Amino acid sequence: MLLTCVLISVSFSVNAQRTESEVSTQEPTELSCGSIIESEFLQDFEEHLYFVNLAPGDSIEFTATPVGTQLQLSSFLLDPNENLIAINSGEFNDNTGNISRRYLESRPVVTTEPLSARGEYTIVVTNFSLWFVNQEMRADETGGAGIYTLFIGCTLRDGTVIEPGNSLEDTADSGSDTSDTGTNDGASASAFSGFGLPALNAIDLSTVNASPLPADVPLSGSLAPDNAMVTAYSITANQGDTVQIDLSRVAGNLNLGVVIVDADGQPVFFSTLIANETLSEAWVAPSTGDYTAGVFPLIAILTDAPESTVFQISVVLNP
Repeated sequence: MLLTCVLISVSFSVNAQRTESEVSTQEPTELSCGSIIESEFLQDFEEHLYFVNLAPGDSIEFTATPVGTQLQLSSFLLDPNENLIAINSGEFNDNTGNISRRYLESRPVVTTEPLSARGEYTIVVTNFSLWFVNQEMRADETGGAGIYTLFIGCTLRDGTVIEPGNSLEDTADSGSDTSDTGTNDGASASAFSGFGLPALNAIDLSTVNASPLPADVPLSGSLAPDNAMVTAYSITANQGDTVQIDLSRVAGNLNLGVVIVDADGQPVFFSTLIANETLSEAWVAPSTGDYTAGVFPLIAILTDAPESTVFQISVVLNP
């Protein structure tokens, strides 16, 4: 079940269109509701396929978010019988309805109504725009190469919402221990009824399994509003290195904090992401060695109607 199987020749001339032999298809990847996965387009005219099993009455929303500003994407969903049922916005249609185009976007989002069929649905992410001529598809202009992160969320027939970064089990028991994935119950909420700044969370990184955060490689994570989880990453730096921390809120509305501690547990950097969607700040490594970065929700500064939040973090080292 590949897009390249249906990229056939049609009698419609458009500059830069590509035939199926010129489209490279990645091996399909099995995912589930709540999955977050990072992938990379290495050349022009590639498509990436992801399989998700869904049931009647379920609906799905997925978002592809590139790193940087150059990569442009298109995405769509096929049902178990290979019918096209949803695609990202940005469209052109001719007067007859027989010819349409789906443009590339910087952050394509695909959302469905409740689905009818049970089975394996195919998410397709491409780095080229698409022409549809009498429901047949052809590749058009390229969106370039680069890294992106795919976020998959679902609403089940019974109303259960599975946010990206969670699973059905997490949704049923948000208090379960997830330290194996680099998170831990390390923050605690404190009541505040005054006027000013609430006390910040107490963050314990001693039992957190930190995921390596290489320089110039963005990683994604998620935090839920109904618990006090911390997601941790390990950073290696030399004494005197300037370490730039880039943190962005991709989805959701939680206020976030990020703290860096050295091998002795002493804080060397702290910042917050409250009003803005991104932060980019730098600190100088006081010694050579490993550091731990913790990203956590500011429980004491919750927004109205807090939502599960997906973030992206990266570091840049300047010796």
